[in-house]
Amino acid sequence: MTCYYPLRLDTYSGCSHDCKYCYAKNLLEPRGYWVGNIRPANIEVIEDYFEGNRDDEIGRCLENKLPVRLGGLTDCFQPLEAEFKITKDTLKILKEKEYPYFIVTKSSLPAENEYLDVLDKDLCQLQFTVPSLDEDLIKEMEPGASKVKDRIEAIETVSDNGFKVVGRISPIFPNFNLEDIKDLVERLEEAGVYHILVEFFRGDRKMVDRVNPIFDEDIYEYMKKDRYYYRVKMDIKEGIYEELRAYCDKLDVGFSICSDGDPVPASLNTTKNCCGTDDIGSFKCSSKCVANEIYNLGKDGGEVTYEMLMSNWSPKKEKIKEAWAERKIAGLVKEIEREGDRFVIEE
Repeated sequence: MTCYYPLRLDTYSGCSHDCKYCYAKNLLEPRGYWVGNIRPANIEVIEDYFEGNRDDEIGRCLENKLPVRLGGLTDCFQPLEAEFKITKDTLKILKEKEYPYFIVTKSSLPAENEYLDVLDKDLCQLQFTVPSLDEDLIKEMEPGASKVKDRIEAIETVSDNGFKVVGRISPIFPNFNLEDIKDLVERLEEAGVYHILVEFFRGDRKMVDRVNPIFDEDIYEYMKKDRYYYRVKMDIKEGIYEELRAYCDKLDVGFSICSDGDPVPASLNTTKNCCGTDDIGSFKCSSKCVANEIYNLGKDGGEVTYEMLMSNWSPKKEKIKEAWAERKIAGLVKEIEREGDRFVIEE
């Protein structure tokens, strides 16, 4: 209900980056698929997916060329890639099929020549996750990932080679110093990113307890429990969102907010699509039955009906039907409110 690009492909079943804040660690480690038991995907199965033989939700996504995200639960450029090359082979398939994609990674591998040769600047966007410039902090939070300086250098390299690069500041912890985050934004802009995407930390008690000892303060003081997850308090988030949007404006770099389950102040986004892909020609298709699209549709007219939203393409419209009926959508975007059988935009 919040993501324009729900189609995801993981080329490995675990992740040696072993980030302490990672939600996938909670999902996969109990099943035995994490550090010490990482398995590569079957490239023949991946290739078969893109042959157009599937008559299901995934098949509809592929038929419409909905951009695929490489790196959903795990990093497709983790160290094991140097041995198995599954991601490299997948990129070859995507290039052959002229299929759009974006990559979310904490690795410097995309800047290596062998990957620059198979990445296609007309088809892809690269998102590099860099939560902080503090190398010691990153080493503790992301023990198996590339150093910050290596990620920054990789951003410079791929940007110099003409690729669209997003700086993903995720997760932001509630007690991070705002000036440190601004320094990070500035460094990412200098390295060549055209857009900044931010996301706050959220997690169940197990995840919060894993990261809490890293900090001098108890981060529970900055968070509230909402159903399954603890989330940073809205007043804290909103203040930081506003400051970062203003700072990105100053640097002439795009800005958007990735939904963490709380209402997103969509008016702060500089692009309609929170991944910042508005101007990428190959990203023609997206799942537009999402909460943010209500805000986009209603900005001019001030209201959105059910029919307006459902006239947009989506591979799984029943989720939006349920959310509409259960009145959940208004809780995902700050500026929209439900009035009877329509939504109104409150700016």
